[in-house]
Amino acid sequence: MNLHARGSLRPKKSPLAFSLLAAVALGVCATAQAETTLDSNGFNAASDDGQYTFGIHGRVQFDGGWFDNDDRGSDNVAGTELRRVRLAFSGKLGDWGYVIDYDFANNKATGQTIALSHKLGPGSISVGQIKPFYSLEYTTDDLWASMQERSWVADTQALGYRYGASWVGNTAQWVYGVNLYNEANTDTDRNSGLGESARVVWLPLPKRDGLLHLGVSGGHDEIGRNQNDVYTGASASVRAAGHLSDQSRFTLISLNDGSQVDINKYVGEVAYSRGPFYVQSEAGKAHYDDGAQEGDLKTGYATVGWFITGQTRGYDFKKGRFTRPDNIGEHGAWEVALRYDTAHGEQASRDIEVKATTLGVNWYASKNVLFRMDLIHSQAQDNIAHATLDRTNAVTGRMQIAF
Repeated sequence: MNLHARGSLRPKKSPLAFSLLAAVALGVCATAQAETTLDSNGFNAASDDGQYTFGIHGRVQFDGGWFDNDDRGSDNVAGTELRRVRLAFSGKLGDWGYVIDYDFANNKATGQTIALSHKLGPGSISVGQIKPFYSLEYTTDDLWASMQERSWVADTQALGYRYGASWVGNTAQWVYGVNLYNEANTDTDRNSGLGESARVVWLPLPKRDGLLHLGVSGGHDEIGRNQNDVYTGASASVRAAGHLSDQSRFTLISLNDGSQVDINKYVGEVAYSRGPFYVQSEAGKAHYDDGAQEGDLKTGYATVGWFITGQTRGYDFKKGRFTRPDNIGEHGAWEVALRYDTAHGEQASRDIEVKATTLGVNWYASKNVLFRMDLIHSQAQDNIAHATLDRTNAVTGRMQIAF
């Protein structure tokens, strides 16, 4: 995530809870007369009465980036990275659901969603380390996003996994949810600061007429103290030419005078999909205020995509998000997409605007294997100095296995 608060990090702890809960789940499925399956959706087991289920799922994403740099500043260096290596256990124990998801990339275990869930009214509540229900692009799993990198709307507005609770419900035409969380997770030792957000999606069309998605997300974040009782400030930045473009990373907002930071934010969502064609767009604004300084961050993107081989982009009507393409055939599926991204940060002494155009080509070799390639042209401008800060062209790629 590129929206972050400054603070010290503590060493990662061994995921003991992950191992213990996995052993419990395996024991439940072994003692119950379980029906097991192993297919493109991973390993899944269920008791005869359906009251106890257990699944193993995972992903591996290996990324690369190659750059054509201009003569401004330092050059981005071509390279590769093991971006994600995730293993998740999920299922239910009677009326309770559970998810234990860890990422093991970079020789460390980092918790993702680690939560218990239970039906509550017309929806379900999840408690633990949650992924807040916020924004179409952020809610869509990185496995099935159109591009290798999520848009800057999701990058700057979504705080990532947090300790808290999330409640999500749906009807035939509506999806809605609320989140309440603090600013801590398994990666940080912040223990102060609260956030709350909500999301509503309207689906006005019957399925036979395609998908029309209209939504809005909004929230408030309070960036508070770390464990040493120190206010840590907040900043927002974007990498203009992909995750490996460290020398094309630009800070759009920075408040760091030792005060609590309040952030008010909202996002408008729209998408339409019918047959092999789809369009998707979001626009967001966030206002930062620490009592002495203020800043405004505006972000937006528009994506148009086409499945050359005739598939339709999958959609989860319970979560209001895109998923794996439907009907991936024996020879896979080919997709092309074009996205325009913009991010603009303004403070008293800062006015930075970053733009990028990305052409993506995706080959779904099967339901489990995906190859991506993105061509990116990006530029950054200092509007106060009336100067171009950076122009970079990049080719990025990904090999992905998911089950």
